[in-house]
Amino acid sequence: MKHAYAAALGIAAFFSLNCGSGDDGTPAANPAPAASSSSGGAAAAAATVTASGASFSPAEVRIKAGETVRWTFTGGSHNVVSGTSCAPDGKFTSGATKSSGTFDKTFDAAGTYEYYCDPHCGMGMKGKVIVE
Repeated sequence: MKHAYAAALGIAAFFSLNCGSGDDGTPAANPAPAASSSSGGAAAAAATVTASGASFSPAEVRIKAGETVRWTFTGGSHNVVSGTSCAPDGKFTSGATKSSGTFDKTFDAAGTYEYYCDPHCGMGMKGKVIVE
């Protein structure tokens, strides 16, 4: 009897957690998957840069103001840090290094934005975004 009661309680808990309804009586919405973008936008990327080995490819991209660049991390542990001569300027960063995933950045103002990969900067892993 104890096993039947425990099984019934477990099944009820499962359904209440997974099939519940919202506060207003409507079915609960599934949460959206976490975005891999740090810019917070869902804009399509105007340019894509791959971080792999000890280089960004392409090393230079040209976009229009308001467009987004997406960096894709493969082949090693990488990040994107804005700055020159391996010194950050604080304009943007992808955060901690990662070996997979993406980082999106929307550039609203015209200008030239240099960046580098922190662990590989000394090996020349640098790039540039030109915003027109």
